[in-house]
Amino acid sequence: IGTNNATVLTMNGTTSTFAGNVDVGGGVVVDPILRIDSASGGDPTLIFDASQVNRGAGIKFYDNGSSTGGFIDYVHNGDKMNFGSGSASSVTMTVGDQKVGIGTDSPDEKLHINKAVSAGSDNLLLRLQNPTTAADARVGIAFSVNDHTGTNWDGAYIQAENDGIAQADLTFGSAVNNSLSQHMIIEGSTGNVGIGTSTTIEGRVDVKMNM
Repeated sequence: IGTNNATVLTMNGTTSTFAGNVDVGGGVVVDPILRIDSASGGDPTLIFDASQVNRGAGIKFYDNGSSTGGFIDYVHNGDKMNFGSGSASSVTMTVGDQKVGIGTDSPDEKLHINKAVSAGSDNLLLRLQNPTTAADARVGIAFSVNDHTGTNWDGAYIQAENDGIAQADLTFGSAVNNSLSQHMIIEGSTGNVGIGTSTTIEGRVDVKMNM
């Protein structure tokens, strides 16, 4: 740790204690690098320990001397990690107890997304995008059941399909061994609904029954 690429401190299997602050680069090196290298092939570890009960620890990222760059904080109350960036000091994402919160630091489920808007305003919290502009380009959500993994999955799906005229049809169906079967469609251009058919030609609701 020092300046001008000179090694000032070397630690080999020992613990060093600093009573004050440690400056990496000293304001001289343009792009200072702090590297932890285990030459023996071990597992290097960087530990932050407040050494007191009910305390936390954190990493701050400054932007041109300003603390608004970003942060990673460990919070003792709830045993969680908070992440944030930008000019807002509020938490952007929280990870704790195998749960992730976006817009909330107290997630109730595996993924909890929170954004308060006024009544009557659209509130789209999740966007899935396929940038392919060709007709029939698709993007969707799969709901997997059983304990199958990889491509051999069973369940159901909801999928949006590019109809080739800057709109999307919404399809619903099931899946067995990764084979999708469509059961219902809502056409984006007409609003018509088809059940048991991939097209809607008979009117607002077209139901096809196999007798």
